[in-house]
Amino acid sequence: MVVGLLMASSSQAQKSDRPCGPESLKGPMRLLIPQGAAGIDFRVSCKAHDECYVNSGSDRSVCDCQFRDSMLKQCEQSRNPRRCRRVAKIMYRSVRKYGDKAFEESQSD
Repeated sequence: MVVGLLMASSSQAQKSDRPCGPESLKGPMRLLIPQGAAGIDFRVSCKAHDECYVNSGSDRSVCDCQFRDSMLKQCEQSRNPRRCRRVAKIMYRSVRKYGDKAFEESQSD
């Protein structure tokens, strides 16, 4: 029982430290998802995107576009804006392509 609690709290800590990426992705694979790019931290944008998905009746495309726009705006302050925008666009396209299940599950909770 204690081991289960420790694993759960460890999993929660990992999600809060690395909010970008699907919650279903566990362990070392989660480290492959960028949390920012070129000196810019996307974690606030990722958290806001997750919160948008959870809001009952949210429009998925609006949530995804806000996510993209938030990251791109941050990239203006990057030490390498071009690289930052490239990563932001990849993250946005990934959410658009693979985010259906996460959105549907968030709306049904």
